[in-house]
Amino acid sequence: MDAVKAENEERSEDDNETRGGNENILIVDDEESLLEILETILKKAGYTTILAGNGEEAVEIYKKECNRIDLVILDLSMPEMGGDKCHEKLKEINPGVKIIISSGYSHEIQHKKIYIDKPADGSMK
Repeated sequence: MDAVKAENEERSEDDNETRGGNENILIVDDEESLLEILETILKKAGYTTILAGNGEEAVEIYKKECNRIDLVILDLSMPEMGGDKCHEKLKEINPGVKIIISSGYSHEIQHKKIYIDKPADGSMK
């Protein structure tokens, strides 16, 4: 019984630790304050961030850096090239790109068909 209790306490302590990574994440959002917040959070967790203020900038960065970008966090609602078009362009460059879709407007996501490939790859159709 004491061994089980000790194991559970050890797991509980491990669960409270912040785990980070060493991956490179491209963050795409037209709101500078959100870029700064995400950058701060992700850097504290050990990630390297690359920032893009719109879809066009993200595509240009991804063309040059796709071999070192592990994940893209992509806002849907942006001026110029929006998230939908940016998503398409990123997929053209690298069909295996890993993208997390971000939006402050739930109605935007409700009208999208989201599918997940295995291994998990959230994408829009």
